[in-house]
Amino acid sequence: MNLPEPFLKRMKQTLGEDFDAFLKSYEEGRYQGLRVNELKISRDDFLKLSGFSLEQVPWCGNGFYYKEEERPGRHVWHEAGMYYIQEPSAMSAAELLQAKPGERVLDLCAAPGGKSSQLASAMKGEGLLVVNEIHPARAKILSQNMERMGVRNVLVCSETPARLADRFEGFFDRILCDAPCSGEGMFRKDENAVAEWSTEHVKMCADRQFSILLEAQRMLKQRTCFDRAGAWCIPPVPLPKRKMKASSPVFWRHVRRWKPTCRRTARILRRENCPEPGDCGPIACTGKDMV
Repeated sequence: MNLPEPFLKRMKQTLGEDFDAFLKSYEEGRYQGLRVNELKISRDDFLKLSGFSLEQVPWCGNGFYYKEEERPGRHVWHEAGMYYIQEPSAMSAAELLQAKPGERVLDLCAAPGGKSSQLASAMKGEGLLVVNEIHPARAKILSQNMERMGVRNVLVCSETPARLADRFEGFFDRILCDAPCSGEGMFRKDENAVAEWSTEHVKMCADRQFSILLEAQRMLKQRTCFDRAGAWCIPPVPLPKRKMKASSPVFWRHVRRWKPTCRRTARILRRENCPEPGDCGPIACTGKDMV
């Protein structure tokens, strides 16, 4: 695979000794995953009935690897919403958010609905789940998936983050924001993603992500704030005690007066059963240190 040279240079600087393993992973096969929907069937009952060859995803209790030749996406149980076909790495974000029954939860960039349905399962039909997708066609797919998965306590929207923030200021207990990215995780799936990649596109995506996050923080009950050093602070949220890879400082590049090192964030690398990379985790700081 011909990866862009600026991308390789940046990843080598970022990963250091992990870079060779990262590069080698592009030659390996993909991992396929499904997540049991406990709004329709319990995990244990599904395992008794399924007949698939499944292996547990370590960071998601209802997540499983399956063999590609089994094609569970073509099974009637998939159409019935008993499980959702989802990248194993994508299962980590909703797990880290730890949504609870009775809470008000927002999935801000939600289509096609994998993470939304995972949040709904954790909420057990109690509380309010608002899921948003700015593009109407994708919002329709999101709505169809919410119906297929049996989610009853959900409101599907197709709005800009700014308009939502005007209506829901200080409203939500938890917010998941899978902001649109530059598509580097799609390199192996889609050759066009490699051809379309550029440093200018990455910068554009980063600017858009930051503007989305500014609106997202307005909607949290526990509001973010600026400390005396001028840095943007987000109240800490506990993370499970799991092995975390390198921290992700990208979010803080817009902070002009102070440049802390991010902690309590996880970079999911393309290796170790996690072939599709990404960054997740709440970013939190108090004073001049990250917690």
